[in-house]
Amino acid sequence: MVAGTCVRALIIDANEHMRRLIATILRATPVTETIEARTPGAAMPLVAGHDPRLIVMDWSAEATEEILFVHHLRRRELGGHDTPVLALNAVAHHAVLQQAEDCGIDEMIAKPISAVELITRATSLIEAAERRRRKMTE
Repeated sequence: MVAGTCVRALIIDANEHMRRLIATILRATPVTETIEARTPGAAMPLVAGHDPRLIVMDWSAEATEEILFVHHLRRRELGGHDTPVLALNAVAHHAVLQQAEDCGIDEMIAKPISAVELITRATSLIEAAERRRRKMTE
């Protein structure tokens, strides 16, 4: 990462305490700023307005709103179509994991989350996205 670069993460979760916990954990990654939304619908304008380098979102069992959000993101309707998305899910069932992968989620972490796992995966996604961005500008 380039020194002085703002690395913003968007956290989407209905639970304020979970958003704060994730924001606190992300301080141990390249993330320098976090923005938060309660729902994927509320997050949509934040993607275009804040250009996050990572999106961390809750992925519920009935993930209709989450699927629509990622669909719009990947179709370039929100900006940041290549922004990595890390989903957190309480259900590690194969069908849920497959559904998330099919719609464009980059990584999935089962709840309860491990701080080490979140730090490792978030850092890996941010660094891989940064390498892709640099490669595209060369």
